[in-house]
Amino acid sequence: MSYNLSEKIRKIPPHLWILTAIILMGIFLRVYNFHAWLEFKGDQARDAMLVSQVVQGNSPWPLLGPFMTNSATSGGESFHVGPIYYYFQIMAAKIFGDYPDKLAYPDLLFSILTIPLLYYFWRKYFEQNLALGLTGLYAISFFALKYSRFAWNSNLIPFFVLLFLLALYEFQLKKEKVVWQWVILLGVALGIGVQLHVILLIIFSLFTFAFLLFSIVKNKKMWKKWLVVLAIFLLLNAGQIASEIQTNFANSKTFLNYFLHKPTVGEIQEKHPASLFNDFDCHLEANFFMLSSMGEDSCQYYLNNLSTGETTKIFNTFFFRLSLFVSVVFSVLGYVVLGFYCRKEASPAQKQWLQLIAIYLGLAFLIMFPVLKGKIELRYFSFAFFVPFLFLGLFVKYLKARVNKEVALFGATLLFCLVVASNLVSITSITKEFLHKTRIYSNSVVLDELEPIAQYLLANSAEEKIYFSGNPRIINYLYQPLKYLINKQGKQLVPVAEIQIDSFIQNKNTLFFLTNKIDSESNFSYEKVGQKTYVYKLMN
Repeated sequence: MSYNLSEKIRKIPPHLWILTAIILMGIFLRVYNFHAWLEFKGDQARDAMLVSQVVQGNSPWPLLGPFMTNSATSGGESFHVGPIYYYFQIMAAKIFGDYPDKLAYPDLLFSILTIPLLYYFWRKYFEQNLALGLTGLYAISFFALKYSRFAWNSNLIPFFVLLFLLALYEFQLKKEKVVWQWVILLGVALGIGVQLHVILLIIFSLFTFAFLLFSIVKNKKMWKKWLVVLAIFLLLNAGQIASEIQTNFANSKTFLNYFLHKPTVGEIQEKHPASLFNDFDCHLEANFFMLSSMGEDSCQYYLNNLSTGETTKIFNTFFFRLSLFVSVVFSVLGYVVLGFYCRKEASPAQKQWLQLIAIYLGLAFLIMFPVLKGKIELRYFSFAFFVPFLFLGLFVKYLKARVNKEVALFGATLLFCLVVASNLVSITSITKEFLHKTRIYSNSVVLDELEPIAQYLLANSAEEKIYFSGNPRIINYLYQPLKYLINKQGKQLVPVAEIQIDSFIQNKNTLFFLTNKIDSESNFSYEKVGQKTYVYKLMN
């Protein structure tokens, strides 16, 4: 028995061992200190409160999901995506427990599953070693790691984008011979994907509709399989369909009003109005950041600022100018090489794979055009997370076809090492913040800093209401997550403005105050969290 087992192990191909090592490395980077370093901000606290109500039996399962902050119309209403993400969280809470890190288990799971699925995705076009290399880069990508370690509905986008594109590729390649498993998977990817974010709702809906019409016109036998896709889609979206019927399509009307309402004065005077140039600008920044982690995590409109002369001191630094130049060249050449292989690729199957991606990206580019108004975080481009890795793979492929093997190997190794190094710098930097417990000063909230504050407040207050104050900028991030933890213990957290502090102390009311300074002359008790966070208990 042991002999047969050892023989089977020896017969496992080397690339599977390498892929396993990549997956294990990706898992380690995603699960290490998952509880302590979990980001838990206002949006996560809002969702956690809703899930807690359902799990405790105080509220029914929701028919709508999270609302989109940037979708508010002139009437103030916000559009809600479907509830599937809440369903994932509710199931996780019922199985593992009702606590923030448990609610993020679906995000963690799908982030891990994205790694082998991405390898399968790459193997549709790239040779084995290159596919492994690109998958390895994604496994250690700072961007991917960051959005795998907290609960947010858009964190699931990479997995379902890959599943969606792979299923459509099978439809395109096999036509009426496509196997039923891909029919089902397309229905699942579409049904779940449209509920993860409004951007994905639009992209998936339009792309699928166009693809459906094209495939049925080319082959009328396909309608039965598309009917199954539609049935699965409707089943997975039954909750919001029921909500629409009950509310006379109120959510759909909000969605349409966003595009129909007249812009306000503030929107007209927006510093960075929607334009194709700004659309291109943000795509360049997103591509470079998602691959290398270099730059800001929100679109800075660097090219727009350069064209209008609105530059700051940072523009004069050599490193900034070099990185900006590299980022522009990388994306521009990437799109050029993608177009080149879309036309010149000899293999019909690989050509169809590239063309499918090119059409998807073209549609996404047009859809993002009206969205890019003012500051927008680059996480909104997660629907195209694979693009910079695709560009890198195409560069290597082009290089191997144009120079000798040794030069191509050296060039590919250099490119990959630079990407690895830049991501390791960012990973190291944020790890230091985690270890020193200073993330709160980077406009973030993690459980490792939040829990000690909550425990100190609960242990040092006998009253039902706990009054809390501090630096307004920090409290703005901290209040909702802290309120959630306090409420779970049956107490109420009440914010107090700084101008009210003196009156609280004069009235002999207990007040807790958060600051980054220690007052050695005071007799107030305090709790130190990390290197520079102090929570004082102020009372007369």
